[in-house]
Amino acid sequence: MSETVINVRQEAQRFVNALHALCPSRNYFSQYLLMIPKEYPTIYDLFPEFLSDEEIRNDLKNAFGLEYAYQVNVIGDKLAYHFRNFLVRFLDIMESGDVRNSLCRLLGVSNEALLNPRLEWIKSRLEGIKSERSIGPIVVEILKILLMTDEPYPQWRSTEDLRKKLGKTADEVERGLKLAEDIWLVVSEQKGGRAGYSLSPDLKKYIVIVKETIGS
Repeated sequence: MSETVINVRQEAQRFVNALHALCPSRNYFSQYLLMIPKEYPTIYDLFPEFLSDEEIRNDLKNAFGLEYAYQVNVIGDKLAYHFRNFLVRFLDIMESGDVRNSLCRLLGVSNEALLNPRLEWIKSRLEGIKSERSIGPIVVEILKILLMTDEPYPQWRSTEDLRKKLGKTADEVERGLKLAEDIWLVVSEQKGGRAGYSLSPDLKKYIVIVKETIGS
């Protein structure tokens, strides 16, 4: 019987490619799991295909361990719970300098060529919001305002100030802020006794890339 010769570097590349396929920028189910827990109507608006069909909704619930109530959530010690935890940790690990340097040596690629799942997902969400025609332009303007803000707090503006700067109706601004918060582009924060919004921690890590992507 002939012996199988294994090319370890090629197998390592296949392994990384398989992980890449599970990244939220490439897989809607991975996105779905990372976005929850959230209120049921919010998840329905973001992922109607996952909830609108009763049969699919129930099959997902039973197969992956999901809970539909006031919120869509994952049940402990079920497939969705463990896979979601893996994704959260995977995003962190793939930003580690030591891990990236070692993988680059193993695969023979540059750091720029090696996937960064968190950065790729950030770009995916930004490109998605740019293509959203109704409320997307307002979200982009919100991000641009926050990106240009240095004082009194970097990348933060009060809700009142955002309304004035945007020059939109209260309803439009509220919808824009809600969508931006729902997809983790901004977070609500109180500073100096005032309610407001800041860029999400993920976006703050990659401000230069965010500016390039939205054209700020």
